[in-house]
Amino acid sequence: MGLSRDKNNEEKQTKAPIVPTPIFDSYEQFRMLSFANPFSETTPSIEHQIFELESQGVNCRDDYKYAVQFLLLHSRKSEQTYNSFRTEVERLLLWAWKIKKKTINELKRADYEEYIDFCMNPPRVWVSSDRQVHFFEVQGERQPNKNWKPFRVDGEQSSSRANIKRKPAQATLVKLFSTISVFLDHLIMEGYSENNPIPIVKKHSPYLIRDAHIREVHRLSELQWDFVLDTLMKKAEEDPRFERNLFALVMMKSCYLRVSELAERDDWQPIMGHFQKKMGYVWISIFGKGRKLRSVSVPDEMIPFLIRYRKHRGLSEWPEANEQEPLIHKLKGQGGPSIRQITRLIEDSFEISINKMIEDGFRDDAIELKEATSHWLRHTGASMDVKTRPLKHLADDLGHASLSTTDRIYVQSDDLERAESGRKRKV
Repeated sequence: MGLSRDKNNEEKQTKAPIVPTPIFDSYEQFRMLSFANPFSETTPSIEHQIFELESQGVNCRDDYKYAVQFLLLHSRKSEQTYNSFRTEVERLLLWAWKIKKKTINELKRADYEEYIDFCMNPPRVWVSSDRQVHFFEVQGERQPNKNWKPFRVDGEQSSSRANIKRKPAQATLVKLFSTISVFLDHLIMEGYSENNPIPIVKKHSPYLIRDAHIREVHRLSELQWDFVLDTLMKKAEEDPRFERNLFALVMMKSCYLRVSELAERDDWQPIMGHFQKKMGYVWISIFGKGRKLRSVSVPDEMIPFLIRYRKHRGLSEWPEANEQEPLIHKLKGQGGPSIRQITRLIEDSFEISINKMIEDGFRDDAIELKEATSHWLRHTGASMDVKTRPLKHLADDLGHASLSTTDRIYVQSDDLERAESGRKRKV
């Protein structure tokens, strides 16, 4: 009987593609929900979607309630954490409900193996080439964005292809498995579900490469970084609005910052007063991952960029004690930018540099830079500095609790240097 239902589902797919619709709103909107009240009156489309699925025999209301509970638990850490968990949970639920016509409790090991295959080769109507918001505000009501898709693949996709073959990084695949496993463990702990087959599915997954000799550390090459920095400096001279881009880039690279550490959050507002001078050295206080406060040393070469940015904002050259001015200012409104706004700011900066690189004939480097994210700046700074700084000092500024983490990421993984020295061997 189960096989018959699966066959019918496949036949339906061939007749008309199943188009996904978002079920979780933005961090700001989502935090107003609760396990007892998982639906928002301003976002009626979500409950309507649940009603429609229930009418088709998929009793997914409890799935949704426990997913809301799970995401609320993890959204306490940060917006970035919420967005990361939301991505994987939303994909899984939409696939289970819409493709398999099953609830989470009905999924077996073989279903999860099929789901992993689906993630590697999703239907074209589930894939977008750019990042899209989940919902729009229209006359006081949150309406689903028709252009939103669960998966994102860079570049234009052929309209003749029914499916899009994805090639996610190994770290992305590991995150997929770990997030789903944590989600299922939560359901077991709450007494809603009874099993978690993910560890065995992960163990036998053909997509994971075990004991890979080369660990890829995403970073900019020295040429790319010099080009990005030079391009943004010239851009800021032409248009002062880009002083903000320039300062954010330099801060993230030079002080090894994550986007969440530079952005304004509910539990942290980065301000100019967090810069301090002690015994002739400059430090900045950072509230980072794991809700840990740390002091990061500020290099001398970054000080002129701080002074330049403050002059642009009409401030004195050096921050006063406890100065409340946001570290990064918004173009509109009060306070500092959000994680999403900082991310967009960095992406725009890379895009400007990519176009200039292509103009100047550095096409291959430009193509590589298209893959870069804001987090690459943190890795770039640490990778460049590991050659000249004691490992303990670097680990403390990065906020690593263990030296082994810093060593594993930035010392043992320097494969570019290994390749460069290796290419000169004689035959």
